[in-house]
Amino acid sequence: MIVSIVDFILLIPLVVGVIVDYHELAPVIGPIHGLGFLLELYLVARGAALGWWGWWYPAVTLVTGGPPGALLGHNR
Repeated sequence: MIVSIVDFILLIPLVVGVIVDYHELAPVIGPIHGLGFLLELYLVARGAALGWWGWWYPAVTLVTGGPPGALLGHNR
């Protein structure tokens, strides 16, 4: 859950930058967010493989782009 929260915090300036057409932060924050996303996918896939939850959780995390799906699925 900590990885999801940190990744969500990094996602916010990326989305805001796209909305206001300010892309200066993307080269710095983008790769960090990308690594966080890959780590999230690994963690939820590992949890599904261990039987902690169904395979719907990695699918939701992948489709929603990481933090939103991971946080919603974790609360469920």
